[in-house]
Amino acid sequence: MIHLARTLTEKIEKLTGLPVKRLMKFGFVGGSGIVVNMSFFYIFNEFTSFSYKISFVFAFEISIINNFILNTLWTWKDRKTKDKKEKKIRFFKYHLITLSAALINFLILWGLVEYFAFNKYLANLIGIFAGMSINFLVNHKWTFKKIP
Repeated sequence: MIHLARTLTEKIEKLTGLPVKRLMKFGFVGGSGIVVNMSFFYIFNEFTSFSYKISFVFAFEISIINNFILNTLWTWKDRKTKDKKEKKIRFFKYHLITLSAALINFLILWGLVEYFAFNKYLANLIGIFAGMSINFLVNHKWTFKKIP
């Protein structure tokens, strides 16, 4: 079964040119980020006097740090750098891209809650998935680009 999945992944990569294995890793890291985000979103909503909007900001920031570390160590481990300046630049780029995705996430969360009376947790989850594709592509091409 594992051999079949690996073969299928390689064929899809050859046909589309997309880094499917890396995208899958990014998805797993993102999944852990969702757990981190939703856990802290819940904690801040239920155990503080924060609004769902403020809870979103804190939960998202914590998940950004979690995901950057995991993506650096696993998803793009072949593109590591020992240069401290480059590491800081990567974190800044990653943060910028993820904040752009966060804006999309927040607008979806806010719009669904305020205008369509969605459950705030479901709305947040929908927003998280909406930003993932852009997040991966820009990080792959810019933040973690191959260094010649």
